[in-house]
Amino acid sequence: MSSKAEEKHMNAVAGLGCLACRLNGIPDSPAEIHHVRIASSHKDNMKVFPLCPIHHRTGMFDIAIHESRPRFENEFMTEQEFLVWVDELLGVTE
Repeated sequence: MSSKAEEKHMNAVAGLGCLACRLNGIPDSPAEIHHVRIASSHKDNMKVFPLCPIHHRTGMFDIAIHESRPRFENEFMTEQEFLVWVDELLGVTE
């Protein structure tokens, strides 16, 4: 179950559109939330970034993070770099 702050954050992140598409010159593509796993099974609702279904889970040319994270990260950037970019886009300061 998500807190109100987590829901607000995830909605703001999804509103950014798919960041992988943005890197490919396609702004504002609809996005779903990708959770960065901190431990083997733990999901942190504040450690998320937006990806369209193709880049997130369905794949195209095996470039979906859930199909092959190494290939995805090689094509785009690491999950950690995406998290930094999300914070920059949302104006989050620590």
